[in-house]
Amino acid sequence: MGMLILVVSIILFVVYYQKKVLAQKNNFQRQLLSATVDVQEKERERIAKNVHDDLGMKLSVIRQGFQKIMRNTESKELITRVAGENIRVIDDSIEIVRNVAKELFPPGLVKLGFTKSLAELCKQITNAGQLTVSFMQGNSEIKLPEKTGLQLYRVTQELLNNIIKHSAATEVRVDLQRNETHTSLTITHNGKGISSVEINKLMNEEKGTGLKSLQSRAQLINAAINYETGNSEQKPFIEVHIGHEEKNH
Repeated sequence: MGMLILVVSIILFVVYYQKKVLAQKNNFQRQLLSATVDVQEKERERIAKNVHDDLGMKLSVIRQGFQKIMRNTESKELITRVAGENIRVIDDSIEIVRNVAKELFPPGLVKLGFTKSLAELCKQITNAGQLTVSFMQGNSEIKLPEKTGLQLYRVTQELLNNIIKHSAATEVRVDLQRNETHTSLTITHNGKGISSVEINKLMNEEKGTGLKSLQSRAQLINAAINYETGNSEQKPFIEVHIGHEEKNH
């Protein structure tokens, strides 16, 4: 009877523990999904506000110009003048649309591609003088799909920004490599590191909104981010792995 009670107790404990782990996993997934939605909604809000404030006003001016022309169809001089003003406003509107497009997709990615844009980002940070960021690339040319390149670029920007703000590092190395199974981006620095365990703890405590956004961006391209604090022989580093399935996205 004692053994039976013990076995039943163990089974009940295992079932309870599995349910608790599953509940935590579901809650974590909901938080990541919520963070993904938040990132997307904030981007939409910002873009919508810029379009409303800048482009909306320009379109109103163009409309008023055409209304003025319609009221004065017999005045060739007025029509010529107002039409010329409208053309200038339309040119301004085109520039606004271009600027919105640049905000959606960094212009460097379009002109240079992901690898060269990443090298340029590291160069810009170094030139700012706060810390030195070295960019290293494997021997083979690394080309990523547009969506993957954009999200990985944003992830790298945020990781470097976090290192600048929190690690007190003076030297950073960004290493981009590709092999038969995956593309990896490793960021090593000489400052204070953080582990994946600490990252998960912060996110489970509903802290670190930026960390959740990073994880959400990674999920969009089926990437995994690993944080290591380093030891006496190794500096703190962050690894981002993307399986070659990304070519299908």
